[in-house]
Amino acid sequence: MKSHHVGQSVDRLMRVSGGKRVWVISDNYQPHRSIAVEYENKYRGRLYLMFLPPYSPALNLQENIWAWLNDYCSRTSAYSTVKEPHERVRKFHIYAYSTPSKVRRRVNACNSFEAA
Repeated sequence: MKSHHVGQSVDRLMRVSGGKRVWVISDNYQPHRSIAVEYENKYRGRLYLMFLPPYSPALNLQENIWAWLNDYCSRTSAYSTVKEPHERVRKFHIYAYSTPSKVRRRVNACNSFEAA
């Protein structure tokens, strides 16, 4: 998608908004950022562009749980049956449910900032 396509989408969005304020949340993809100043000036007071921070898996608390599950399930290099991965995930679920303090530690945002 090129910058002018993003601009056309913003123009269309502003037309259908009926004069209301519009907040657009976008990633940091260059074509999205390149139109920011121009369109914020064009629709001053009506258009608010917010950009997400760069990908930071350490700050995405779900990623911490997925990494924990991955570590737990990949302790062995290979499974000998098709049912073993499913069984390992089930055991992880039981383990995580029975140790809420460990889950809290994994999803505590303060821990992510301390590690950085």
